[in-house]
Amino acid sequence: MLNYYSFDNRFSYHAIKFVFLTLLFINILFYGCATTQEMILTNEKILNQTEQLEHLDKTVSVLKKKDSSFELELQDLLTHIADLETQIKHDHEQLLTFEARIEDYRQLLDRSISDAVSENEKTLMKLERAEVKIDKLSKELKAIQNAQINQFSQTTYNTEDLNEESFYDLAYDSFKKGEFDKAREQFNAFIERFPTGKFSDNARFWIGECYYRKNQYEEAILEYEKVKNDYPSGDKVPSALFKQALSFLKLNKQDEAKIILKNLIQHYPQSEQAEMAKDQLGKL
Repeated sequence: MLNYYSFDNRFSYHAIKFVFLTLLFINILFYGCATTQEMILTNEKILNQTEQLEHLDKTVSVLKKKDSSFELELQDLLTHIADLETQIKHDHEQLLTFEARIEDYRQLLDRSISDAVSENEKTLMKLERAEVKIDKLSKELKAIQNAQINQFSQTTYNTEDLNEESFYDLAYDSFKKGEFDKAREQFNAFIERFPTGKFSDNARFWIGECYYRKNQYEEAILEYEKVKNDYPSGDKVPSALFKQALSFLKLNKQDEAKIILKNLIQHYPQSEQAEMAKDQLGKL
């Protein structure tokens, strides 16, 4: 504790007062010849000094109390400062930990994005190669189909008098009998005669089915593609997409099959084929 008035440790107010009274008595005893006026002045001076000493003593007591209170407040303040320093140190350590975690997450995210982009690029490259191959096969198949149509037109079947529905039924009956080559030729002839008829998209789909049933999956893929491109609003598009995906699976091309199945689910979510596509994806 601070000690502003060290002399107070040796003398108390009452001791000083006793000394002054003793001096006053000696003064009266040895200086009896002094005048009454001088005695009164001396006495007043002593009393005044005594009052000053009493006031000084009270002031010292107040200062001591204030000094003690100040020291306690200072101690509390130092303790609070120490606690704040500890808390700041702890918060700083936590901040460093969070920064390290954020950096780890950022690096992980960068790697994930890079891997995803790389995988997507590989898939796009495979798809582009598949499209080139499909285009090539499409041209080859078109030439074969033209030859088959010409051959079919020379058969004994008299289709000139058949209307659209009867012509379609004739070809579909051949398909149900398992006469897939014959049915394919009839469906091709039907499309040539009724390119925008109400059964044209169905006929194109069944041509793809004829190839599929004979394990000619590349040719089937091309026909299913025509269903999607030539009749985009037709009700056979979901079926064509699903069978196109199955054809790719038969050729051990899972990446292409997955792309087509996901496209089917995205664009035709309410179709029966979309549910079938989900089941098929679950198996891959």
